[in-house]
Amino acid sequence: MTKEQSLKNTKVKRMEHNPWRDRRVLLGIAVVLSSAVLGGGMWLATTATEAYWVLTEDVKAGEPLSGQQVRRVEVSAPEDVQTALLPASGALPTGVWAHDHAAGHLVARSAIREEETRGQRLPLRIAIGAMPSELTFGDIVNVWVGPGQNSRANRAHKILTDVKVVHVSQDVGAAERTVLVDVGPAGPTPEVIAAIAESYVTVVFVR
Repeated sequence: MTKEQSLKNTKVKRMEHNPWRDRRVLLGIAVVLSSAVLGGGMWLATTATEAYWVLTEDVKAGEPLSGQQVRRVEVSAPEDVQTALLPASGALPTGVWAHDHAAGHLVARSAIREEETRGQRLPLRIAIGAMPSELTFGDIVNVWVGPGQNSRANRAHKILTDVKVVHVSQDVGAAERTVLVDVGPAGPTPEVIAAIAESYVTVVFVR
């Protein structure tokens, strides 16, 4: 055998034993690459963030939504949690809060419901001592009228039952506050208006 033939045979043997031509090696490399790609995709899925709404202040059930009550945050959440949260990819929906919620909570889809039909609003000028000190939006109250504080008469009667408070003025240092109540679509009767104008008004908390 000549030296040239010997070199040729050596090259052929090297090609026959080239690990890059071995199917098992190629299959192993393919598995490793697939695992790396799959693992990378799973990592991206678990670390990807989405925009959601978070409360910046406490809210009460029945209170209208306001852009001042929420802000957008980027959160990475499990898929089952994502479906329950209200995405902030678009505009804040209109409606009212379905429940009381504390500041710092992410806003769920179920936290918002359509706004109920609003009735006519009746303003009541109430002395500080004739209303609950913690009266606030959403409270249900009864409204009574009677003689003034300095009157010896003891006659009083209820003119409004289970009406909702929609606003309480915060006049610091004032002797009176304005309480706005929803009296329904029909509005107050002339008798109610006359009683409020002529009598001492007291607001009683119901719930």
